[in-house]
Amino acid sequence: MARRRVAARATRRPPAPPAQILPDLALPRMVRRSVESPSAGTRSRRNPLDPRNARGQKKGRPRSCTLARMARSAGFPRRRLGRSRCLIASRVSRISGVPRKRGGARVIDRESPDTRLLPMALEAEKGLLCSMMVGTWDLREQATTELATDSFGHPAHAIIFQGLAEMHRAGMPCDFIALTQHLRDRGQIDECGGPAYITELFTYLPTAANFATYAEHVREKHVLRRIIAHATDMAKRAYEPQSDVGALLAEFQTGAVEIGAMGTDVEALRPVSRDEVVNRLEVIETRYKQRGKLGGLSTGFHDLDRMTDGLKAKHIYCFAGRPAMGKSALGTNIAENIALHTIEEHRQPVAFFTLEMPREQVLDRILFARAELNLQRIRDGFMRESDFPKLQQAASDLIRSKLIIDDTPALSIAQFRSRALKAVRKLHARLLVIDYVQIMRGSSKRASENRSLELTEIMAGILETAKTLDVPIIILAQINRGAEDRAGSVPTMADLKESGAIEEYSNFIGLIFRPAYYAKTDQKREEIASKYKVDLEDVDTVAEIHVGKNRNGPTGPVRLRFLGELTRFQNQTERLWSNNEEHRQQIEA
Repeated sequence: MARRRVAARATRRPPAPPAQILPDLALPRMVRRSVESPSAGTRSRRNPLDPRNARGQKKGRPRSCTLARMARSAGFPRRRLGRSRCLIASRVSRISGVPRKRGGARVIDRESPDTRLLPMALEAEKGLLCSMMVGTWDLREQATTELATDSFGHPAHAIIFQGLAEMHRAGMPCDFIALTQHLRDRGQIDECGGPAYITELFTYLPTAANFATYAEHVREKHVLRRIIAHATDMAKRAYEPQSDVGALLAEFQTGAVEIGAMGTDVEALRPVSRDEVVNRLEVIETRYKQRGKLGGLSTGFHDLDRMTDGLKAKHIYCFAGRPAMGKSALGTNIAENIALHTIEEHRQPVAFFTLEMPREQVLDRILFARAELNLQRIRDGFMRESDFPKLQQAASDLIRSKLIIDDTPALSIAQFRSRALKAVRKLHARLLVIDYVQIMRGSSKRASENRSLELTEIMAGILETAKTLDVPIIILAQINRGAEDRAGSVPTMADLKESGAIEEYSNFIGLIFRPAYYAKTDQKREEIASKYKVDLEDVDTVAEIHVGKNRNGPTGPVRLRFLGELTRFQNQTERLWSNNEEHRQQIEA
Protein backbone atom coordinates (compact mmCIF):
# COMPACT_ATOMS: atom_id res chain seq x y z
CA MET A 1 0.00 0.00 0.00
CA ALA A 2 2.79 2.37 0.91
CA ARG A 3 4.44 1.73 -2.42
CA ARG A 4 1.16 2.41 -4.30
CA ARG A 5 0.65 5.71 -2.41
CA VAL A 6 4.20 6.79 -3.20
CA ALA A 7 3.70 5.85 -6.86
CA ALA A 8 0.41 7.78 -7.02
CA ARG A 9 2.01 10.81 -5.46
CA ALA A 10 4.88 10.59 -7.92
CA THR A 11 2.44 10.72 -10.84
CA ARG A 12 0.91 13.95 -9.49
CA ARG A 13 4.24 15.70 -9.01
CA PRO A 14 5.01 18.64 -11.33
CA PRO A 15 8.18 18.37 -13.35
CA ALA A 16 11.26 19.52 -11.50
CA PRO A 17 12.56 22.95 -12.57
CA PRO A 18 15.84 22.97 -14.46
CA ALA A 19 18.90 23.58 -12.35
CA GLN A 20 19.85 27.27 -12.41
CA ILE A 21 23.38 28.13 -13.35
CA LEU A 22 24.48 30.68 -10.75
CA PRO A 23 27.76 32.55 -10.40
CA ASP A 24 30.19 30.92 -8.02
CA LEU A 25 30.40 33.97 -5.77
CA ALA A 26 26.77 35.12 -6.04
CA LEU A 27 25.41 32.87 -3.25
CA PRO A 28 26.62 31.53 0.08
CA ARG A 29 28.27 28.11 -0.09
CA MET A 30 25.29 26.28 1.38
CA VAL A 31 22.84 27.94 -1.01
CA ARG A 32 24.98 27.10 -4.06
CA ARG A 33 25.23 23.46 -3.06
CA SER A 34 21.51 23.14 -2.41
CA VAL A 35 20.52 24.77 -5.72
CA GLU A 36 23.06 23.19 -8.05
CA SER A 37 23.27 19.64 -6.69
CA PRO A 38 19.83 18.11 -7.47
CA SER A 39 19.35 16.58 -10.88
CA ALA A 40 16.23 17.11 -12.98
CA GLY A 41 13.29 14.93 -11.97
CA THR A 42 14.75 14.01 -8.57
CA ARG A 43 13.32 15.28 -5.33
CA SER A 44 15.86 16.89 -3.02
CA ARG A 45 15.35 17.65 0.65
CA ARG A 46 18.12 20.27 0.49
CA ASN A 47 16.76 22.53 -2.28
CA PRO A 48 14.64 25.34 -0.76
CA LEU A 49 13.63 26.58 -4.20
CA ASP A 50 12.10 23.25 -5.24
CA PRO A 51 8.28 23.74 -5.06
CA ARG A 52 7.88 20.05 -4.12
CA ASN A 53 9.62 20.85 -0.82
CA ALA A 54 6.90 23.31 0.25
CA ARG A 55 5.96 20.94 3.07
CA GLY A 56 8.64 19.57 5.32
CA GLN A 57 9.52 15.91 5.87
CA LYS A 58 8.27 14.21 8.99
CA LYS A 59 11.38 12.15 9.41
CA GLY A 60 14.73 13.77 9.94
CA ARG A 61 15.57 17.48 9.89
CA PRO A 62 18.13 18.01 7.15
CA ARG A 63 16.06 20.71 5.36
CA SER A 64 15.47 22.69 8.55
CA CYS A 65 19.17 22.64 9.34
CA THR A 66 19.92 23.82 5.83
CA LEU A 67 17.42 26.68 6.10
CA ALA A 68 18.87 27.73 9.43
CA ARG A 69 22.36 27.90 8.01
CA MET A 70 21.09 29.70 4.92
CA ALA A 71 19.17 32.20 7.07
CA ARG A 72 22.31 33.02 9.01
CA SER A 73 24.30 33.35 5.78
CA ALA A 74 21.66 35.68 4.34
CA GLY A 75 21.75 37.88 7.42
CA PHE A 76 18.40 36.95 9.01
CA PRO A 77 18.10 36.34 12.77
CA ARG A 78 17.38 32.82 13.99
CA ARG A 79 14.02 33.78 15.49
CA ARG A 80 12.64 34.48 12.02
CA LEU A 81 13.32 30.97 10.79
CA GLY A 82 9.58 30.34 10.46
CA ARG A 83 9.46 32.78 7.53
CA SER A 84 12.90 31.94 6.20
CA ARG A 85 11.62 29.92 3.23
CA CYS A 86 10.12 32.88 1.40
CA LEU A 87 12.76 35.29 2.70
CA ILE A 88 15.68 33.22 1.49
CA ALA A 89 13.93 32.46 -1.77
CA SER A 90 13.50 36.19 -2.34
CA ARG A 91 17.17 36.83 -1.51
CA VAL A 92 18.36 34.01 -3.78
CA SER A 93 16.10 35.23 -6.58
CA ARG A 94 17.63 38.71 -6.44
CA ILE A 95 21.22 37.51 -6.16
CA SER A 96 20.84 35.11 -9.08
CA GLY A 97 19.16 37.73 -11.25
CA VAL A 98 15.97 35.62 -11.66
CA PRO A 99 12.84 37.65 -10.84
CA ARG A 100 10.51 36.15 -8.26
CA LYS A 101 7.03 36.46 -9.73
CA ARG A 102 5.13 34.78 -6.91
CA GLY A 103 3.92 36.76 -3.93
CA GLY A 104 5.74 36.63 -0.65
CA ALA A 105 7.53 38.67 1.94
CA ARG A 106 9.56 41.58 0.62
CA VAL A 107 13.04 41.81 2.03
CA ILE A 108 15.10 45.00 1.90
CA ASP A 109 18.41 44.30 0.22
CA ARG A 110 20.96 45.62 2.67
CA GLU A 111 23.65 45.61 -0.01
CA SER A 112 21.85 47.74 -2.63
CA PRO A 113 22.40 51.52 -2.47
CA ASP A 114 18.95 52.08 -3.99
CA THR A 115 17.14 50.75 -0.91
CA ARG A 116 19.30 52.24 1.81
CA LEU A 117 18.05 55.15 3.87
CA LEU A 118 19.10 58.54 2.60
CA PRO A 119 21.71 60.37 4.68
CA MET A 120 20.19 62.53 7.38
CA ALA A 121 21.30 63.90 10.74
CA LEU A 122 18.15 63.33 12.81
CA GLU A 123 19.72 64.28 16.13
CA ALA A 124 21.22 67.43 14.62
CA GLU A 125 17.84 68.32 13.09
CA LYS A 126 16.17 67.97 16.47
CA GLY A 127 18.88 70.05 18.10
CA LEU A 128 18.52 72.76 15.45
CA LEU A 129 14.73 72.95 15.83
CA CYS A 130 15.07 73.10 19.61
CA SER A 131 17.65 75.87 19.24
CA MET A 132 15.23 77.85 17.10
CA MET A 133 12.55 77.59 19.80
CA VAL A 134 14.77 78.48 22.75
CA GLY A 135 17.18 80.79 20.91
CA THR A 136 17.16 84.48 20.06
CA TRP A 137 15.63 86.38 17.14
CA ASP A 138 19.06 86.65 15.47
CA LEU A 139 19.50 82.89 15.64
CA ARG A 140 16.12 82.26 14.02
CA GLU A 141 16.92 84.86 11.36
CA GLN A 142 20.17 83.06 10.57
CA ALA A 143 18.42 79.69 10.41
CA THR A 144 15.66 80.86 8.07
CA THR A 145 18.21 82.60 5.85
CA GLU A 146 20.70 79.75 5.53
CA LEU A 147 18.33 76.75 5.54
CA ALA A 148 15.18 75.67 3.73
CA THR A 149 12.52 73.04 4.30
CA ASP A 150 14.29 70.57 2.00
CA SER A 151 17.41 70.87 4.17
CA PHE A 152 15.74 68.47 6.61
CA GLY A 153 15.71 64.77 5.91
CA HIS A 154 12.74 63.90 8.15
CA PRO A 155 9.38 65.13 6.75
CA ALA A 156 8.10 66.02 10.22
CA HIS A 157 11.15 68.18 10.88
CA ALA A 158 10.65 69.96 7.54
CA ILE A 159 7.05 70.81 8.51
CA ILE A 160 8.12 72.07 11.93
CA PHE A 161 10.89 74.20 10.41
CA GLN A 162 8.46 75.69 7.90
CA GLY A 163 6.09 76.56 10.74
CA LEU A 164 8.87 78.20 12.76
CA ALA A 165 10.01 80.17 9.71
CA GLU A 166 6.48 81.43 9.05
CA MET A 167 6.05 82.45 12.68
CA HIS A 168 9.43 84.20 12.72
CA ARG A 169 8.66 86.22 9.59
CA ALA A 170 5.29 87.20 11.05
CA GLY A 171 6.93 88.41 14.26
CA MET A 172 5.22 85.77 16.42
CA PRO A 173 6.79 84.09 19.45
CA CYS A 174 8.33 80.72 18.60
CA ASP A 175 7.77 78.71 21.79
CA PHE A 176 6.29 75.22 21.71
CA ILE A 177 2.76 76.36 22.66
CA ALA A 178 2.57 78.89 19.84
CA LEU A 179 4.13 76.40 17.42
CA THR A 180 1.64 73.68 18.38
CA GLN A 181 -1.29 76.01 17.81
CA HIS A 182 0.19 77.25 14.52
CA LEU A 183 0.53 73.71 13.17
CA ARG A 184 -2.92 72.74 14.47
CA ASP A 185 -4.50 75.69 12.67
CA ARG A 186 -2.94 74.50 9.42
CA GLY A 187 -3.95 70.88 9.94
CA GLN A 188 -0.33 69.70 10.14
CA ILE A 189 -0.03 68.82 13.80
CA ASP A 190 -0.60 65.10 13.23
CA GLU A 191 1.90 64.98 10.36
CA CYS A 192 4.73 65.98 12.68
CA GLY A 193 4.01 63.68 15.62
CA GLY A 194 1.41 65.67 17.53
CA PRO A 195 1.84 68.01 20.52
CA ALA A 196 3.85 65.39 22.38
CA TYR A 197 6.64 65.47 19.82
CA ILE A 198 6.70 69.29 19.79
CA THR A 199 7.11 69.22 23.56
CA GLU A 200 9.88 66.64 23.25
CA LEU A 201 11.73 68.89 20.81
CA PHE A 202 11.36 71.92 23.07
CA THR A 203 12.95 70.06 25.98
CA TYR A 204 15.58 68.34 23.84
CA LEU A 205 18.37 70.83 24.67
CA PRO A 206 18.92 73.25 27.55
CA THR A 207 20.51 75.99 25.37
CA ALA A 208 21.13 76.93 21.74
CA ALA A 209 24.90 77.26 22.18
CA ASN A 210 25.76 74.66 19.51
CA PHE A 211 23.34 75.87 16.86
CA ALA A 212 26.10 76.47 14.28
CA THR A 213 27.34 72.89 14.61
CA TYR A 214 23.84 71.46 14.18
CA ALA A 215 23.21 73.66 11.15
CA GLU A 216 26.47 72.52 9.53
CA HIS A 217 25.55 68.84 10.01
CA VAL A 218 22.10 69.43 8.53
CA ARG A 219 23.59 71.24 5.52
CA GLU A 220 26.12 68.47 4.89
CA LYS A 221 23.45 65.77 4.85
CA HIS A 222 21.30 67.92 2.58
CA VAL A 223 24.17 68.18 0.10
CA LEU A 224 24.68 64.41 0.22
CA ARG A 225 21.00 63.82 -0.52
CA ARG A 226 21.16 66.23 -3.45
CA ILE A 227 24.21 64.40 -4.79
CA ILE A 228 22.39 61.06 -4.57
CA ALA A 229 19.25 62.45 -6.22
CA HIS A 230 21.19 64.10 -9.04
CA ALA A 231 23.36 61.05 -9.69
CA THR A 232 20.33 58.73 -9.63
CA ASP A 233 18.42 60.91 -12.08
CA MET A 234 21.43 61.13 -14.41
CA ALA A 235 21.97 57.36 -14.26
CA LYS A 236 18.31 56.72 -15.07
CA ARG A 237 18.40 59.06 -18.06
CA ALA A 238 21.71 57.63 -19.26
CA TYR A 239 19.97 54.26 -19.76
CA GLU A 240 17.40 55.80 -22.10
CA PRO A 241 18.09 54.84 -25.75
CA GLN A 242 17.44 58.35 -27.09
CA SER A 243 19.74 60.13 -24.63
CA ASP A 244 21.77 63.03 -26.02
CA VAL A 245 25.24 62.53 -24.58
CA GLY A 246 26.29 66.17 -24.94
CA ALA A 247 23.12 67.58 -23.39
CA LEU A 248 23.15 64.99 -20.63
CA LEU A 249 26.78 65.71 -19.79
CA ALA A 250 26.14 69.46 -19.73
CA GLU A 251 23.15 68.99 -17.43
CA PHE A 252 25.19 66.70 -15.20
CA GLN A 253 27.92 69.33 -14.91
CA THR A 254 25.40 72.10 -14.25
CA GLY A 255 23.78 70.13 -11.47
CA ALA A 256 27.16 69.29 -9.98
CA VAL A 257 28.16 72.95 -9.97
CA GLU A 258 24.87 73.94 -8.31
CA ILE A 259 25.34 71.30 -5.64
CA GLY A 260 28.93 72.41 -5.16
CA ALA A 261 27.72 75.95 -4.54
CA MET A 262 25.46 74.61 -1.78
CA GLY A 263 28.45 73.25 0.08
CA THR A 264 30.37 76.52 0.12
CA ASP A 265 30.96 78.51 3.24
CA VAL A 266 27.94 80.59 4.24
CA GLU A 267 29.93 82.85 6.56
CA ALA A 268 30.65 85.40 3.83
CA LEU A 269 28.47 87.98 5.61
CA ARG A 270 30.65 89.31 8.40
CA PRO A 271 31.57 92.71 9.85
CA VAL A 272 34.71 94.53 8.78
CA SER A 273 37.63 93.49 10.97
CA ARG A 274 40.72 95.36 12.05
CA ASP A 275 42.98 92.88 10.24
CA GLU A 276 41.21 93.51 6.93
CA VAL A 277 41.63 97.27 7.19
CA VAL A 278 45.29 96.96 8.19
CA ASN A 279 45.87 94.61 5.26
CA ARG A 280 44.44 97.15 2.82
CA LEU A 281 46.71 99.88 4.25
CA GLU A 282 49.71 97.60 3.79
CA VAL A 283 48.73 96.99 0.16
CA ILE A 284 48.47 100.75 -0.44
CA GLU A 285 51.88 101.31 1.14
CA THR A 286 53.39 98.54 -0.96
CA ARG A 287 51.94 100.03 -4.12
CA TYR A 288 53.47 103.40 -3.24
CA LYS A 289 56.89 101.84 -2.68
CA GLN A 290 56.70 99.92 -5.95
CA ARG A 291 56.50 103.23 -7.84
CA GLY A 292 53.89 102.56 -10.47
CA LYS A 293 53.99 98.76 -10.72
CA LEU A 294 50.72 97.19 -11.73
CA GLY A 295 48.35 95.56 -9.27
CA GLY A 296 47.42 92.82 -11.75
CA LEU A 297 48.60 91.07 -14.90
CA SER A 298 49.97 93.36 -17.60
CA THR A 299 48.15 93.21 -20.94
CA GLY A 300 51.30 94.33 -22.72
CA PHE A 301 49.62 97.61 -23.71
CA HIS A 302 50.92 100.37 -21.46
CA ASP A 303 48.11 102.91 -21.77
CA LEU A 304 45.52 100.19 -21.26
CA ASP A 305 47.36 98.98 -18.15
CA ARG A 306 47.36 102.54 -16.83
CA MET A 307 43.56 102.62 -17.12
CA THR A 308 42.98 99.20 -15.56
CA ASP A 309 45.96 98.88 -13.17
CA GLY A 310 46.44 95.45 -14.73
CA LEU A 311 44.09 92.49 -15.01
CA LYS A 312 42.95 91.67 -11.49
CA ALA A 313 41.60 88.40 -10.16
CA LYS A 314 37.81 87.94 -9.88
CA HIS A 315 37.20 90.63 -12.53
CA ILE A 316 35.61 90.39 -15.99
CA TYR A 317 37.14 92.48 -18.78
CA CYS A 318 35.03 92.86 -21.92
CA PHE A 319 36.45 94.00 -25.27
CA ALA A 320 33.73 94.47 -27.89
CA GLY A 321 33.61 95.53 -31.51
CA ARG A 322 32.03 95.04 -34.90
CA PRO A 323 33.16 92.13 -37.12
CA ALA A 324 36.63 92.66 -38.65
CA MET A 325 37.39 95.37 -36.09
CA GLY A 326 40.07 93.27 -34.37
CA LYS A 327 38.38 91.59 -31.39
CA SER A 328 40.07 88.23 -31.85
CA ALA A 329 43.38 89.91 -32.68
CA LEU A 330 43.29 91.93 -29.45
CA GLY A 331 42.36 88.90 -27.34
CA THR A 332 45.09 86.84 -28.99
CA ASN A 333 47.66 89.62 -28.51
CA ILE A 334 46.89 89.95 -24.78
CA ALA A 335 47.08 86.17 -24.30
CA GLU A 336 50.35 86.11 -26.25
CA ASN A 337 51.86 89.01 -24.28
CA ILE A 338 51.22 87.18 -20.99
CA ALA A 339 51.96 83.59 -22.03
CA LEU A 340 54.99 84.50 -24.20
CA HIS A 341 56.42 87.36 -22.17
CA THR A 342 59.86 88.48 -23.31
CA ILE A 343 61.13 87.79 -19.78
CA GLU A 344 60.64 84.07 -19.23
CA GLU A 345 60.19 84.45 -15.45
CA HIS A 346 57.19 86.72 -16.08
CA ARG A 347 55.36 84.25 -18.31
CA GLN A 348 52.02 83.06 -16.95
CA PRO A 349 49.76 80.25 -18.23
CA VAL A 350 46.77 81.54 -20.20
CA ALA A 351 43.73 79.47 -21.26
CA PHE A 352 42.29 80.72 -24.57
CA PHE A 353 38.77 79.45 -25.38
CA THR A 354 38.28 80.13 -29.08
CA LEU A 355 34.70 79.36 -30.07
CA GLU A 356 35.00 81.10 -33.45
CA MET A 357 38.42 80.20 -34.89
CA PRO A 358 39.96 76.72 -35.05
CA ARG A 359 43.06 75.99 -33.03
CA GLU A 360 45.33 76.00 -36.09
CA GLN A 361 44.27 79.51 -37.09
CA VAL A 362 45.09 80.87 -33.62
CA LEU A 363 48.54 79.28 -33.77
CA ASP A 364 49.16 80.67 -37.27
CA ARG A 365 48.24 84.18 -36.15
CA ILE A 366 50.64 84.05 -33.23
CA LEU A 367 53.47 82.54 -35.29
CA PHE A 368 53.27 85.00 -38.17
CA ALA A 369 52.72 88.01 -35.91
CA ARG A 370 55.77 87.19 -33.76
CA ALA A 371 57.84 86.60 -36.88
CA GLU A 372 56.48 89.87 -38.34
CA LEU A 373 55.47 88.14 -41.54
CA ASN A 374 52.52 89.09 -43.71
CA LEU A 375 49.80 86.55 -43.01
CA GLN A 376 48.25 86.66 -46.47
CA ARG A 377 51.62 86.33 -48.19
CA ILE A 378 52.51 83.30 -46.11
CA ARG A 379 49.16 81.68 -46.83
CA ASP A 380 49.75 82.13 -50.55
CA GLY A 381 53.18 80.53 -50.22
CA PHE A 382 55.19 83.59 -51.22
CA MET A 383 58.01 83.32 -48.66
CA ARG A 384 61.64 84.33 -48.84
CA GLU A 385 64.60 82.42 -47.48
CA SER A 386 65.13 85.18 -44.94
CA ASP A 387 61.66 84.51 -43.49
CA PHE A 388 62.48 81.03 -42.20
CA PRO A 389 64.90 82.00 -39.37
CA LYS A 390 62.33 84.46 -38.00
CA LEU A 391 59.59 81.84 -38.28
CA GLN A 392 61.75 79.25 -36.51
CA GLN A 393 62.45 81.68 -33.67
CA ALA A 394 58.74 82.42 -33.32
CA ALA A 395 58.00 78.68 -33.27
CA SER A 396 60.63 78.14 -30.58
CA ASP A 397 59.04 80.88 -28.45
CA LEU A 398 55.59 79.39 -28.93
CA ILE A 399 56.78 75.92 -27.92
CA ARG A 400 58.18 77.32 -24.67
CA SER A 401 55.05 79.36 -24.03
CA LYS A 402 52.38 78.65 -21.43
CA LEU A 403 49.43 79.01 -23.78
CA ILE A 404 46.45 76.65 -23.43
CA ILE A 405 43.96 76.53 -26.33
CA ASP A 406 40.44 75.05 -26.35
CA ASP A 407 38.64 75.33 -29.69
CA THR A 408 35.40 73.54 -28.79
CA PRO A 409 32.61 75.18 -30.86
CA ALA A 410 29.33 76.28 -29.22
CA LEU A 411 30.75 75.75 -25.74
CA SER A 412 28.07 75.73 -23.02
CA ILE A 413 28.54 77.63 -19.79
CA ALA A 414 28.59 74.34 -17.87
CA GLN A 415 31.33 72.97 -20.12
CA PHE A 416 33.29 76.21 -19.80
CA ARG A 417 33.15 76.11 -16.01
CA SER A 418 34.30 72.51 -15.97
CA ARG A 419 37.22 73.16 -18.32
CA ALA A 420 38.13 76.42 -16.62
CA LEU A 421 38.37 74.53 -13.34
CA LYS A 422 40.77 72.05 -14.92
CA ALA A 423 42.81 74.83 -16.58
CA VAL A 424 43.27 76.68 -13.29
CA ARG A 425 43.63 73.78 -10.85
CA LYS A 426 45.70 71.41 -12.99
CA LEU A 427 47.40 73.65 -15.58
CA HIS A 428 47.72 76.69 -13.25
CA ALA A 429 46.20 79.18 -15.71
CA ARG A 430 46.32 82.78 -14.44
CA LEU A 431 44.03 84.24 -17.12
CA LEU A 432 41.03 82.96 -19.11
CA VAL A 433 40.06 84.42 -22.51
CA ILE A 434 36.73 83.71 -24.28
CA ASP A 435 36.35 84.48 -28.00
CA TYR A 436 33.53 85.31 -28.13
CA VAL A 437 30.80 85.27 -25.50
CA GLN A 438 27.68 85.46 -27.70
CA ILE A 439 28.55 82.11 -29.27
CA MET A 440 28.35 80.36 -25.90
CA ARG A 441 25.24 78.40 -24.93
CA GLY A 442 23.29 78.30 -21.72
CA SER A 443 22.65 75.07 -19.84
CA SER A 444 19.11 75.41 -18.50
CA LYS A 445 16.01 74.68 -20.58
CA ARG A 446 14.35 77.91 -19.46
CA ALA A 447 17.25 80.03 -20.67
CA SER A 448 17.36 78.29 -24.05
CA GLU A 449 13.89 79.65 -24.83
CA ASN A 450 14.98 83.29 -24.40
CA ARG A 451 18.30 84.62 -25.71
CA SER A 452 18.42 87.47 -23.21
CA LEU A 453 17.91 85.08 -20.30
CA GLU A 454 20.50 82.75 -21.80
CA LEU A 455 23.14 85.50 -21.94
CA THR A 456 22.28 86.50 -18.38
CA GLU A 457 22.87 82.90 -17.29
CA ILE A 458 26.14 82.79 -19.23
CA MET A 459 27.46 86.04 -17.74
CA ALA A 460 26.44 85.02 -14.23
CA GLY A 461 28.30 81.74 -14.71
CA ILE A 462 31.41 83.54 -15.98
CA LEU A 463 31.40 85.92 -13.01
CA GLU A 464 30.98 83.05 -10.57
CA THR A 465 33.85 81.22 -12.29
CA ALA A 466 36.12 84.25 -11.96
CA LYS A 467 35.33 84.61 -8.26
CA THR A 468 35.51 80.90 -7.48
CA LEU A 469 38.81 80.30 -9.31
CA ASP A 470 40.29 83.69 -8.31
CA VAL A 471 41.40 84.63 -11.84
CA PRO A 472 40.62 87.46 -14.28
CA ILE A 473 38.53 86.58 -17.33
CA ILE A 474 38.61 88.44 -20.65
CA ILE A 475 35.48 88.10 -22.78
CA LEU A 476 35.29 89.27 -26.38
CA ALA A 477 31.86 90.41 -27.55
CA GLN A 478 30.20 91.63 -30.70
CA ILE A 479 28.25 94.87 -31.01
CA ASN A 480 25.29 95.50 -33.31
CA ARG A 481 24.99 97.76 -36.35
CA GLY A 482 23.78 100.75 -34.36
CA ALA A 483 27.23 102.32 -34.37
CA GLU A 484 27.40 102.31 -38.17
CA ASP A 485 24.28 104.46 -38.41
CA ARG A 486 25.72 107.03 -36.02
CA ALA A 487 27.80 110.03 -37.07
CA GLY A 488 31.44 109.09 -36.73
CA SER A 489 30.48 105.41 -36.15
CA VAL A 490 31.96 105.52 -32.64
CA PRO A 491 30.49 102.57 -30.65
CA THR A 492 28.87 102.87 -27.23
CA MET A 493 27.89 100.34 -24.57
CA ALA A 494 24.29 100.55 -25.78
CA ASP A 495 25.47 98.81 -28.96
CA LEU A 496 26.35 95.58 -27.14
CA LYS A 497 24.52 92.82 -28.94
CA GLU A 498 21.50 90.89 -27.56
CA SER A 499 21.65 91.64 -23.84
CA GLY A 500 22.47 94.19 -21.18
CA ALA A 501 23.87 91.39 -19.02
CA ILE A 502 27.33 91.91 -20.51
CA GLU A 503 27.29 95.54 -19.41
CA GLU A 504 25.91 94.60 -16.01
CA TYR A 505 28.34 91.83 -15.08
CA SER A 506 31.56 93.23 -16.58
CA ASN A 507 33.98 95.23 -14.45
CA PHE A 508 35.55 96.80 -17.53
CA ILE A 509 34.19 97.41 -21.03
CA GLY A 510 36.43 98.55 -23.88
CA LEU A 511 34.93 99.21 -27.32
CA ILE A 512 37.36 98.69 -30.21
CA PHE A 513 37.22 101.38 -32.90
CA ARG A 514 39.29 101.80 -36.08
CA PRO A 515 38.12 104.94 -37.90
CA ALA A 516 39.81 104.01 -41.19
CA TYR A 517 37.45 101.03 -41.48
CA TYR A 518 34.58 103.46 -42.16
CA ALA A 519 36.62 105.93 -44.28
CA LYS A 520 35.50 105.19 -47.83
CA THR A 521 36.71 108.44 -49.41
CA ASP A 522 39.99 110.35 -49.51
CA GLN A 523 38.36 113.25 -47.71
CA LYS A 524 37.44 111.02 -44.77
CA ARG A 525 40.98 109.68 -44.60
CA GLU A 526 42.41 113.19 -44.57
CA GLU A 527 40.09 114.14 -41.71
CA ILE A 528 41.27 111.12 -39.74
CA ALA A 529 44.93 111.97 -40.39
CA SER A 530 44.35 115.53 -39.19
CA LYS A 531 42.41 114.48 -36.10
CA TYR A 532 44.88 111.83 -34.91
CA LYS A 533 48.01 113.67 -36.12
CA VAL A 534 49.36 110.91 -38.35
CA ASP A 535 50.58 110.76 -41.91
CA LEU A 536 48.06 109.86 -44.55
CA GLU A 537 49.69 106.48 -45.17
CA ASP A 538 49.39 105.66 -41.45
CA VAL A 539 45.65 106.25 -41.22
CA ASP A 540 44.97 102.49 -41.34
CA THR A 541 47.08 102.00 -38.19
CA VAL A 542 44.93 104.27 -36.02
CA ALA A 543 43.01 102.29 -33.39
CA GLU A 544 41.29 103.17 -30.14
CA ILE A 545 39.73 101.34 -27.25
CA HIS A 546 36.93 103.49 -25.88
CA VAL A 547 36.66 102.59 -22.20
CA GLY A 548 32.96 102.97 -21.45
CA LYS A 549 32.98 101.28 -18.05
CA ASN A 550 35.79 100.94 -15.55
CA ARG A 551 34.96 100.23 -11.92
CA ASN A 552 38.55 100.66 -10.81
CA GLY A 553 39.68 103.65 -12.83
CA PRO A 554 38.92 106.36 -15.35
CA THR A 555 37.09 106.06 -18.64
CA GLY A 556 37.96 107.45 -22.05
CA PRO A 557 39.90 106.48 -25.19
CA VAL A 558 43.09 104.40 -25.19
CA ARG A 559 45.23 104.90 -28.28
CA LEU A 560 46.83 101.88 -30.00
CA ARG A 561 48.40 101.05 -33.37
CA PHE A 562 46.91 98.32 -35.55
CA LEU A 563 49.01 96.48 -38.13
CA GLY A 564 46.48 94.85 -40.42
CA GLU A 565 48.98 92.73 -42.38
CA LEU A 566 50.09 91.16 -39.10
CA THR A 567 46.65 91.24 -37.38
CA ARG A 568 48.44 92.75 -34.42
CA PHE A 569 47.96 95.68 -32.03
CA GLN A 570 50.94 97.65 -30.72
CA ASN A 571 51.57 100.34 -28.13
CA GLN A 572 51.21 103.95 -29.16
CA THR A 573 52.96 105.18 -25.98
CA GLU A 574 56.23 103.65 -24.88
CA ARG A 575 56.35 104.25 -21.10
CA LEU A 576 53.97 103.85 -18.18
CA TRP A 577 53.03 106.60 -15.82
CA SER A 578 54.92 106.22 -12.56
CA ASN A 579 55.17 107.73 -9.09
CA ASN A 580 58.90 107.96 -9.72
CA GLU A 581 59.67 111.19 -11.58
CA GLU A 582 62.62 109.59 -13.35
CA HIS A 583 60.37 106.91 -14.80
CA ARG A 584 57.39 109.15 -15.50
CA GLN A 585 56.13 109.75 -19.02
CA GLN A 586 56.55 113.23 -20.40
CA ILE A 587 53.30 115.04 -21.15
CA GLU A 588 53.13 116.19 -24.74
CA ALA A 589 52.74 119.95 -25.23
